[in-house]
Amino acid sequence: MMRPIPFTFRNMNQRYMLAKWMPFEEYAAQPFVQRDELMKYIDSICLVKIYSTYFGFSPMPIISSFSYEKSYLYFNISRP
Repeated sequence: MMRPIPFTFRNMNQRYMLAKWMPFEEYAAQPFVQRDELMKYIDSICLVKIYSTYFGFSPMPIISSFSYEKSYLYFNISRP
């Protein structure tokens, strides 16, 4: 039976604790993001979401009469 080595997990936990969030603009300026067309498109949507009133596809919790379970309807709205 294989067993994990505790030091490996402890070492990874220390890395996670030292990780920090970077500003979105700094992330968007990364070369790998700038080279990829899809990433640039997603970044442009995120920037509009951050700095304007674009809300994109927002989830609305609903309960259907068919299942009576909570699910989400995603739709594009222009105001909250």
